[in-house]
Amino acid sequence: IQKKNNNKENLATGLDDLARFYEESGEHSTARDIIENSLSIFHEIGDTISSNYMSALNTSANIYSSLLLWNKASVSLGKSLEIGESYDLEGSSEYLRTLNIAMVIANIAGQNDIAKNLNLRVLKHHLSKESGVDSLLIATDLQNMGSILTDQGKYDEAIGYQYKAMQIRYNHLPHNHPELAHSYNACAHLLCKMGEYETALQYENLVVDIMKQLGIHNKLYSLSLRNRAEIYLNLNDHENAMKDIIEVISNYNAMIRNEFSS
Repeated sequence: IQKKNNNKENLATGLDDLARFYEESGEHSTARDIIENSLSIFHEIGDTISSNYMSALNTSANIYSSLLLWNKASVSLGKSLEIGESYDLEGSSEYLRTLNIAMVIANIAGQNDIAKNLNLRVLKHHLSKESGVDSLLIATDLQNMGSILTDQGKYDEAIGYQYKAMQIRYNHLPHNHPELAHSYNACAHLLCKMGEYETALQYENLVVDIMKQLGIHNKLYSLSLRNRAEIYLNLNDHENAMKDIIEVISNYNAMIRNEFSS
């Protein structure tokens, strides 16, 4: 029986990984079906307190939030938090993942103070001696805090967090790394809100250059082009704005064709 349960647990864990893949690919409904199968298997074998089960709950919360099923997402997060706090898993990576997902959902729901407090809890852990200092995780925490403050309209505070996150990634990653491109894009987005269009344009140019170097024409690439077109319009450069808009349309058409062909 134990061997059979171990096999089922491996299957449930594998389905969790597969659901994440489909979620990241934007196929949310397929991901939901897969993760619900994973959770059913965990329930069947009575494994509802492990970090693997927490992982499946966290994946389901992510998927449900993508499908705007907020109540289901909240239930999954609540169960995951309860497991972490009841079974001394608060320092685990899955517990921190739970906090991060909860933070994102709170931010989407406009509960900025809750989101800020959750992010501070994660940042505090990443800075603690027990966890060891992982600079790239800290960069993600700082960028998240910048996004939360941006949503609160606290642009002067937010830009400091975004610059710090960007500098950490610049110091620890190849200079054409996609995560660095995300930092550049976040800075550009915020600088646009602050009316600093010339500086914002420099950052968006860096994003586009990185995406082109890597041959990546994904949503970030299209978003950056769209943002750059808006910057050009604010700078009265209508010719370059039109070029970027045409490229955005072309890129979205290519993404749609690729999705249907696959």
